[in-house]
Amino acid sequence: MAKRVREVLLPIARRHGATIQVAEVPPGPPVLQTLVAEVYGPDSDRRRQVAKHVKDVLERTPGVVDVDWYVEEPQRKVDLVVDDEKAAAAGLSAASVASVVRMATSGETAGLLNDPAAREDIPIVLRLPRGDRSDLSSLETIRLVGRRPVALGELTDVRETVESQSLYHKNLQPVTYVTGDMAGGAESPVYAILQMNKALESLELPEGYAFDIFNAQQPFDSTKYAMKWDGEWHITIEVFRDLGLAFAVVLLLIYILVVGWFESFETPFTIMAAIPFSLVGILPAHALMGAFFTATSMIGFIAGAGIVVRNSIILVDFIELRLRDGMPLQQAVIDAGAVRFRPMALTAAAVVVGSASSCSTRSSRASRFRSWQARSPPYCSLALRCRSCTTCRAADARWKPPHPCRLPPDREARTMWKCPPQSVLVPVDFSDASARALGLAGLVASAFDAGLVALHAETLEAPPYFTHDQIDALERERQVARANGLQFVVGFAAKQTAYAVQATVVERPPAEAILEATRSSDLVIMGTHGRRGPSRWWLGSVAERVVRDATIPSW
Repeated sequence: MAKRVREVLLPIARRHGATIQVAEVPPGPPVLQTLVAEVYGPDSDRRRQVAKHVKDVLERTPGVVDVDWYVEEPQRKVDLVVDDEKAAAAGLSAASVASVVRMATSGETAGLLNDPAAREDIPIVLRLPRGDRSDLSSLETIRLVGRRPVALGELTDVRETVESQSLYHKNLQPVTYVTGDMAGGAESPVYAILQMNKALESLELPEGYAFDIFNAQQPFDSTKYAMKWDGEWHITIEVFRDLGLAFAVVLLLIYILVVGWFESFETPFTIMAAIPFSLVGILPAHALMGAFFTATSMIGFIAGAGIVVRNSIILVDFIELRLRDGMPLQQAVIDAGAVRFRPMALTAAAVVVGSASSCSTRSSRASRFRSWQARSPPYCSLALRCRSCTTCRAADARWKPPHPCRLPPDREARTMWKCPPQSVLVPVDFSDASARALGLAGLVASAFDAGLVALHAETLEAPPYFTHDQIDALERERQVARANGLQFVVGFAAKQTAYAVQATVVERPPAEAILEATRSSDLVIMGTHGRRGPSRWWLGSVAERVVRDATIPSW
């Protein structure tokens, strides 16, 4: 999806001289970008020239997209300098003149508006209209009252300058960042960096020394121009370094354990000699499948090393048992291979079958989803296929008569629903997410002339120690609250959409109430709080349960 969006937006951005980046969620590790080139050097202008050359190399490299750098274009800056003598003659101070300009451009809070329908107080900001804020002549005509009314332009002098550019430092060294992303056949930055290093090595510096390229550490000499790769490449180096150290520790522990078991310092070398042969299957398999060697591949190599060590221990242990029984070495080796072949083959088969079943499950799910998406009519699954309200209205003009539309294969057996939807359900909890969901649901319902239901659910339970009179009083308060709540839902919905909304208020747990209401609806559109981590584990997610248990599509 990101690739398709980038292909559409990139020509528009180039036509208007803009820079655009398509960010994917989740964005990945905490780095500036997938590809980050840090250019170091003593002089800022010369460093910018070197960074420009690096930027050109990134733009010419296939598969590298969204190339940008942390260098601002020269920006015009207008300063209004107060003439102290003229201001004093008018009975004004420089600070009062500056405060008027600040109020006209940035705005000043004049008070708060108490709106009963708003969740918080609304600040009242006093400033010029947007069109006049960027017009210097509109600012100069502002009248200030001192000893006599005087225009702002009469008290100030206009000076045009250029805005200072941002300066970046990393570990006290001046640096210029050049960034890019990967969207080609090779998603890993390793292969693009290897290709770009060949082009960067040909860079000739007028200073008379080579342009050094670093990977794991910053340049030590800050008086020379050099470059360091950062971003995901730096994390990749650290991951492989840590995995390599972990593998070395594992080999040492295996050696110690085998020495303790066989009581020999030479036998472990015989057992561990099979570890390099695990690469015989890994590397050709990656080349055959067109896969890249990643950190996951390294973990698989370590796991494979453990399997071959286990097989070697089985063989060597059986050989020693036969030698102690007086069998010749050659016959003991043949006997061990024949007897121990079955458990070794079962172990390898278990690994292969487990990995194959996992891969086939993911592949079948992906293929089933793609085939279902391809054969479903337009907007049968609005959560996946609806891209904009304009598209919905365009589709509505050429819509065919309603017909049954199946859900994804894993939910086909439970229900069927009609396309286009005839009833749209929107759970409401008066949050910003609910407001956005209501606005979107109003557009969808108006496009398909469907009914729109706004549902608010809450749980009010009396404590066990309440008396009968207290429970009766609570019930009367519930009736009043239910009536007020219904009016509040109607008012809340009217602010989000002009489409007719049927408001409903029920006293049940929200998830149960929504699932009950989905039985009489064709589509449910929800806003979610986006909880993550412990808060989600503790409070749960109503939207997640509705998506999982509802028998109609959810958006």
